[in-house]
Amino acid sequence: MTRTVLALCLALQLAGCSAMSTASNYFDRGYRIRQENSANVVIEYDTEKFSAEAMLEKGSNTCAAYGKSGVFNKSDLESTGRRVTVYRCLTQAERRDREAAEKAGEPIPLR
Repeated sequence: MTRTVLALCLALQLAGCSAMSTASNYFDRGYRIRQENSANVVIEYDTEKFSAEAMLEKGSNTCAAYGKSGVFNKSDLESTGRRVTVYRCLTQAERRDREAAEKAGEPIPLR
């Protein structure tokens, strides 16, 4: 029983160290990628350290790893003061359709 309790305490301490390491890494860099896949990239960042343009570049670079272009989708300011921005990863055809719709003043197609 004592061994089980000690093993559980050790596991919880290690998990806490891992969480602190991740948080520390975020604060050192000033941003983190919350979600990344071939459709979207979600980036949380400190607005005092990074501009929206710098984050667009990071989002675009992440989408490029999937062979797509990153396009701004939406952004929210959280109560923590950090901004969370979503970028859509679009193929060339999707980007062309989006740009044509914007130019014509039509609703932007969602795929």
